[in-house]
Amino acid sequence: MMNLNFNDIYPDVHDISDTVHIEHISNTAGRPVCIFGILESKQGLLIRDEMLSWLKLEYDVWCVYQRLPGRLFEYPALRFAQYMSIQDNINRLLYVHTKGAANNSEIQKRIRILWRHEFTRSHAKLYMNDDADVMCPFCGTSKETWYNGMFISKHAFESIGRLVPSFDRYDYQRLFRNCPDVTVKGLIKNNINCVDVNTYMMTTDITMRGRRPDFTQALVWTPKKH
Repeated sequence: MMNLNFNDIYPDVHDISDTVHIEHISNTAGRPVCIFGILESKQGLLIRDEMLSWLKLEYDVWCVYQRLPGRLFEYPALRFAQYMSIQDNINRLLYVHTKGAANNSEIQKRIRILWRHEFTRSHAKLYMNDDADVMCPFCGTSKETWYNGMFISKHAFESIGRLVPSFDRYDYQRLFRNCPDVTVKGLIKNNINCVDVNTYMMTTDITMRGRRPDFTQALVWTPKKH
């Protein structure tokens, strides 16, 4: 990739290097690219280690760290993903973040298990090989990418214009709402609202399409004792 010039990547934020730093983890040629947004809290770093345990096995991972209190939400990692996609002409990349770093709850843990299940091995190929511009597990009625773990095409990034910071954390799930030429698809469910998808996540064992084990038992991660 190009040399990282934060003034080019983040022209809309003053002194962003005081808040954000970027680390290239796996650097494996030929693998799909993953941009991984990390809130640099104690919980966020634990979740980072959990998610890297599977991400670095299959992806060329770039970690975008944001220091506390994390007022920029998902902007630093998503903006870096947009910049990298366009500058390096990457047709499709994976964006994920440390889900639960700011609010560690049961549903956040389930979402991370779901992401590991959906974004690895043969499951990931279903996302990478689809014709939609944006592929996520759950898509809202107006192209919302619920939970915001997704594969994003270069065309989708180009269509939204340069990503700028927002004070509303939910704007980052609505990136493609006003992009008529961007197709967004939920591989598990399309056209589902936020309340319904949260209920679905807490009550479903995720066994549809005959390719998922019991969701409540699968891939449970236990942190190492130090």
